[in-house]
Amino acid sequence: VERQFEEALSERQVPGEGELPLGAFVRALPAGIVIGIEVPMTSLRTPKVDPDERVRRAVAGACRLMKGL
Repeated sequence: VERQFEEALSERQVPGEGELPLGAFVRALPAGIVIGIEVPMTSLRTPKVDPDERVRRAVAGACRLMKGL
């Protein structure tokens, strides 16, 4: 449970890559609703993975998810 809590707070996966059925969740939302992306990835806060790259990964995953609906 502790690991799951930590993962939920700071180690989420890119949209569409985790176990949560986001596609089904998004399909159940009313049309026209605004969706935000929140993907904390603490382990990627390194000099090799700058903030722009983390954003690119999150946006690319969200775009793939939405195209697959």
